[in-house]
Amino acid sequence: MLVLSRKKNESIVINNNVTVTVVEIRGEKVRLGIVAPREVPVHRQEVLEAIHGKAAAAEPPLAWLVVVEGDNQYTRFLDQLAAGLRRKTGKPLSRSIVALTLLDAMEQTGVDLSQASSFENLKALLIKAALGDAPPASED
Repeated sequence: MLVLSRKKNESIVINNNVTVTVVEIRGEKVRLGIVAPREVPVHRQEVLEAIHGKAAAAEPPLAWLVVVEGDNQYTRFLDQLAAGLRRKTGKPLSRSIVALTLLDAMEQTGVDLSQASSFENLKALLIKAALGDAPPASED
């Protein structure tokens, strides 16, 4: 493994077409900005492991949102969500971008949708959140 030191706003370049820049350093967390060609997949390691089924023996968090190949209820859900967001924003969005964005948002905010006791309860929580009236995220 090559180990490099970088400061905020400094970058490394991989293969002349991927640039990784340190965007922010906050405590023990480092935010990275990555510029890569569209055809180059970029994933967090745990998401890549989930995609390829190499997750740890324990149940992965948000198992209902694991991106898998083929046609099933999860891929149809993500495709439908991506299509709806494309219509509303006019931006090209893929299933993987939608899934990763959902996972990142849930991780960064601490929101745990699995706490919803039913589909109706989940809908109510999301509507309250959309109106700015959601309960605070639980703290672990």
